[in-house]
Amino acid sequence: MYLEVPAHIEALGLDFVRLWRDLTAFPTREEAASKIRIYSARTLANLDSQGRGPAGRLMIASKVCYPKDELVMWYAARTKKL
Repeated sequence: MYLEVPAHIEALGLDFVRLWRDLTAFPTREEAASKIRIYSARTLANLDSQGRGPAGRLMIASKVCYPKDELVMWYAARTKKL
């Protein structure tokens, strides 16, 4: 099963579409850190505690997870082309 990429993610560009496709529906901090490879899980935890992390985080089986759309949108907002 291959999910259709939402238009708001597709508008961000191919790199973000690839990231979106690679993530599970609710990636953990560890998965997010391993896919993004710029932020560690600890950095994501610190950003969350400051209110600057991805929106919509939730706890699933004692793990902090993010909705993948929110994670990709957050990452895109922190990225700029040079």
